[in-house]
Amino acid sequence: MSCALGLAAWLLRVELRDVEPDKVLRAMRAVRPQALTASAVFTALSFGCLAAEEWCAFRFRRVERPLGWIARRSFVANAVSGLVGFGLASGTAIRIRIYASLRLSAREFAAIVLLYSASTWLSGVVTFALGLLASIPAVAAATGWPAIAVAGMGAVLLSPAALWFTTFRRRGRGAPPPPDARTRAAGLMSGIGDWACSAGALYVLSGGDVAGFAPFLAIFTAGSLIGALAGVPASVGVLEAAVLGWRAHSLVHETTAALILYRAIYVVAPAVLAAAGLAAQQAFRLGSKTAARTPAGR
Repeated sequence: MSCALGLAAWLLRVELRDVEPDKVLRAMRAVRPQALTASAVFTALSFGCLAAEEWCAFRFRRVERPLGWIARRSFVANAVSGLVGFGLASGTAIRIRIYASLRLSAREFAAIVLLYSASTWLSGVVTFALGLLASIPAVAAATGWPAIAVAGMGAVLLSPAALWFTTFRRRGRGAPPPPDARTRAAGLMSGIGDWACSAGALYVLSGGDVAGFAPFLAIFTAGSLIGALAGVPASVGVLEAAVLGWRAHSLVHETTAALILYRAIYVVAPAVLAAAGLAAQQAFRLGSKTAARTPAGR
């Protein structure tokens, strides 16, 4: 873990070696309100896709709950784990508490978390592959790889999506039936939507990209996946290094400003909202218990 954080810090230092703080502040002030609003909208859509993905994981295990009910709890779990890092561990710990009312067995709960995590990772790989396939000339020009190699990599990385539609078969009597193709497709598409919207939240802040959204999506997804695989909390440093390395030729200050604003909008703001909501809910419960214990007439 310390090695991963050290590597992330080193990469970020290399990419930020020519950055001047005053120019970054000017670039932040220059970001249009419309871009900030669009980033907030993409952030909301991303969390909505995460909720839909989690709802599909519940349906995989035949645990039926309304989407809105799951969405509220999914937002809290993803917002807090996104800030704390170690998404699988922190997210699971939070979900154990917020889904306690379901009284699921340890096996059922573990299966739901595993399905949700698998869907997130698989959709990330598929999104990266789609970004590559949609921007073969740009990626080939930037990396120096032959276009056929970029296309081949995209095709190979896209192929695991087939596993999503062929695994999770029924095992033995009493086991829940496997999910239908519609549920599987909804889970995968929700995951792809999450990755695309989270990338869009940064893309609009950075003023777009001369090569278009597709290569930016590929770089964003790759940086996020590598950071998560290395155990870096919220992929801090790795994502920034990947995006700066792609765009820093002449837009280093604008890109740095966009990354700072993105972290504030996509990571910090949802965590603050989730914490405020939990605090308000706890205060309401304490108030209700106090009122119930207070004798009438006092």
